[in-house]
Amino acid sequence: AEDAIEDYFEAGKRRLGSADRFAVDGREDRASVLYERARDQFEAAHRLATEAHPDRVEEIETALSTIDQRINGDVPAEALPHDELTVTDGDEEPAEADDEPDATGSGDKPGSTVIGRIQSQKQEERAAAPGGVNVNAGDGAGDGVTNTELRGKLRDLDEGEFTQLVADLWEAQGWSTTVFSATKQVVYDIVAMREEPEQQRLLLWTEHKPGEEQLGPRSVERCATARDSSQGAESATLVTNALPRTAAKQRAEGLDVTVIDGQDLAELLRFEGFLDRLEADRPNA
Repeated sequence: AEDAIEDYFEAGKRRLGSADRFAVDGREDRASVLYERARDQFEAAHRLATEAHPDRVEEIETALSTIDQRINGDVPAEALPHDELTVTDGDEEPAEADDEPDATGSGDKPGSTVIGRIQSQKQEERAAAPGGVNVNAGDGAGDGVTNTELRGKLRDLDEGEFTQLVADLWEAQGWSTTVFSATKQVVYDIVAMREEPEQQRLLLWTEHKPGEEQLGPRSVERCATARDSSQGAESATLVTNALPRTAAKQRAEGLDVTVIDGQDLAELLRFEGFLDRLEADRPNA
């Protein structure tokens, strides 16, 4: 029960942080949706805490109070990174954060997102060059950071940071995500769900490569097997900072698994305004 409470509580904080980014950016409609999702997570944590861990109740009730304040228009001047985000009773001022990016992009328009384009293009052009997107466009995007440099920064993350970054990126695209800790006996890393434009449930795997290793076909097969045995999962997506081997791309095509590789991920980071966030995830950088 304690692990479940913490998972719900942390999921609520992530949604709160994402909502704050949208609110600060002036995207109130998207922020309102995420505030409500954050409330759902905190309420689930509250129910469990009331039964099993009363010592957590006050903290969770404070979080629920924070959500009420946000919904009533008390939006912070600037959003904070997830690891600096706190829930308060309204008497404390939030700490400043220089590294949190603006949440640009179109998370409330799933059909126009980079993820949507990547998935659609990969389904139609599996035999394309590694990445499956116009990766050269990102290298000349005017932000001074090439895709190669971004892939290097992704390699510097640890596995937990990488998985959390992927979850936050999907949140920004309009999904509600739940991250499963590595200590739990689960076969996937993230479950993503959304209600619009239609109800969908997506299983995501993250595979972080600290070196120049390429993605092999066994990783793709593992995802397909787990998807096929999971009730209600409509698709499987494998997100990696690496580039896939030819055999992995062929297996992905045959098993209908979407692979978001390091080049795709660099484009997604740029599209969602997460470049500064990538720096913020590295406190010693």
